[in-house]
Amino acid sequence: MQTLYSGGLLFDGDGRLLENYGVLVENDRIVKIAPRPEFTGFAGYVVDTSGGTLLPSLIDTAVHVTHGGEANPFIPAAARSDAAATLVALENVQASLIGGVGVVRDLGGRADVGRAVSAALDDGRFMGASLMTAGQTITATGGHGHDTGAVADGAPAVVQAVRKLVSGGASTIVLAASGGVTTGGTDPSMTYYTADEVAAGVEEAHRLNCPSAVMAHNPEAARYAVQSRAGTVLYGVGLDDDVIAAMVSAQMYLVPALGAMRALADAADDLVGEAGISVETVGKAQALADSHAGSLKRFYDAGGKVAFGSDCGMPLLSHGDNARELSHMVASGMTPIDALIAATGYAADMLSLTGRGRIAEGAVADLLVVDGNPADNIDAVADRGNHRLVVCGGAVAARRS
Repeated sequence: MQTLYSGGLLFDGDGRLLENYGVLVENDRIVKIAPRPEFTGFAGYVVDTSGGTLLPSLIDTAVHVTHGGEANPFIPAAARSDAAATLVALENVQASLIGGVGVVRDLGGRADVGRAVSAALDDGRFMGASLMTAGQTITATGGHGHDTGAVADGAPAVVQAVRKLVSGGASTIVLAASGGVTTGGTDPSMTYYTADEVAAGVEEAHRLNCPSAVMAHNPEAARYAVQSRAGTVLYGVGLDDDVIAAMVSAQMYLVPALGAMRALADAADDLVGEAGISVETVGKAQALADSHAGSLKRFYDAGGKVAFGSDCGMPLLSHGDNARELSHMVASGMTPIDALIAATGYAADMLSLTGRGRIAEGAVADLLVVDGNPADNIDAVADRGNHRLVVCGGAVAARRS
C-alpha cells in the first residue's frame, strides 16, 4: 500500500525545511521524496499536511522505561517483579510513541525487561517506540545510582562489569563518573570514579564495539569522559571552556536532559517530603539548574553536537511528554531547528541508527505531522496537543480526532 504525505512543510532531520514537497511511503519505507507536481495523478491514499509540518518521529536517547514519572518513581519501580516491570515498560514505550517518539534508549534499567519488550515490538506483537537497552549504569560504591546500578570499584572490576552488560545485550555502556541529583547521599560536585576507572570502562566498551556515555554533573567528570574518548556526556553540568573545547574537537555529543533538573528544581511544595521527592534532591536541583542550562548554551554556541534526551520516567516526567524537552533546549539558547536536529538526525547518528531520524528515500516511515511551523514556534512539536498524526513503520499509531 502506498500513502502520499503532501501539502505542508517538510523537515528532513538534517535542518532543511522544504515547501511544496511530497513524501511517498510504501509499506514501512519512504520510497520517494519529490516536488509535489511529480505526484500529479497519484491515485493512492493521500494525507493532507496543509497548514502543518511533516517530520521524522523523534529519537529519545535517555529514558527510564520501568519508571513512571511519579514524584518518587524509585519506590514503586524497585518493588515491581520483572513481570510487572515488563508491563510498565511496554506501556511506557507505547506512550512515548503516541507522544511522537519513534525510538527510545533506556538508561539504567533492567536488561531482561528491556530485551523482552524489544522482542515483542520487533516481532510485531505490539506497537510502540523501538527500544534500545543500555542496562544498568556502572557506578562506584556509594556513587550515583548505586542502589540499582552495577557497582564496580577499580579498573579490573569496571572492565568485568562492561563485559557482563555487553554479553547481556547492552546497546550502550553508561558510567556514572560523578555524584547525582536523585541519589541520596551523593554529591554532584564530586567524582566517584577516577580517570583510570572511567578510561578502563570506555576502552573495554569500545573494544567490544559498544558505544559509551559518561554521566557528569561536574566539569571534572566530563573531563574524564573526554580523556577516555567516550562518545557522549550525559547532563554535562558546569562544563568549563577547556572541556567544551575538547568535546567539540572530539565531536562528542552532549545529552543535557534539562527537563529533569528543571522539574525537580520547580517541584511544588506538596510533592516534596516523605512520600515524594526528597528535600535533598530538590535542593541539589535548585543549586544546579541554572548552571546546567548555561552549560548547554555555551557548548551549543561553541559548535558542539547536542542530542535529545528527555529523562522521562524520572520524577514528574511522564512518558508521552518526551517532546517537552525541546522547549527547555530552545529556552536555553538553541534555535528550534537545531533542537529538532538534536532529536532526529543527530540522535540517530549518536546511536548509529541507519534509516531513522531522517526523511530520506529508503528510511523507515516513522513520521510525525504537527500543526504549524516548528521553526517559528517549537511548541508545534514540544506540545503534543499540536500533534496531528503519528506513524510507526508506515502504520498510523495515533491520530488526533
